[in-house]
Amino acid sequence: MSYTPLKSILNQAGLLTPAQCDRWSEAWRRSVESGGTEPRLAFFAREAGLAEEAFLQKLASALSLEFIDLAKLSIAPEVRKRISTKVAFQFSIIPFLDEGGVLVVAVAELAPRPGLAALYVPILPAQRHAALDWALAHGAALGGKGPLGGMILTAPPPGLGMQALREGALALAIPAFLCQSPKARPNG
Repeated sequence: MSYTPLKSILNQAGLLTPAQCDRWSEAWRRSVESGGTEPRLAFFAREAGLAEEAFLQKLASALSLEFIDLAKLSIAPEVRKRISTKVAFQFSIIPFLDEGGVLVVAVAELAPRPGLAALYVPILPAQRHAALDWALAHGAALGGKGPLGGMILTAPPPGLGMQALREGALALAIPAFLCQSPKARPNG
């Protein structure tokens, strides 16, 4: 399995050039280090002069992913009630489907960030991934096994998503409370 850098995907989608990606990534990183909370792709969309939705639709198309417009989605009340409004806003997630007892949620951004845990899943075979060692050396802690493999990391450091991709792994943001047993979860 080959790895395609994000800037190549964004370039192929006609959203930005590799040079713009490098400049904007650095500007976004400085913004986050100064307390900014704007998601990276929202930052890129703004810099590109596009509405965030248009930017994300183009990106989803380039990745052969379905873009879901939540405003047009009919969500069953019993699914919506599985996560409280407080928790949905706190973690920028919304439940929209129950597939055989597995709650499917839409997320604002997949990249790990402060306040969230991360699911670290190696994609390429077999060696210890340097990104995992890097995350642990920068304050992350192992929180257990992922539901379908991989590991849960608490307190993932900024940059883990890109470090993981470089090493042939995915690091996806997940609300930390979802890593707890149902009895230990907050009622929100």
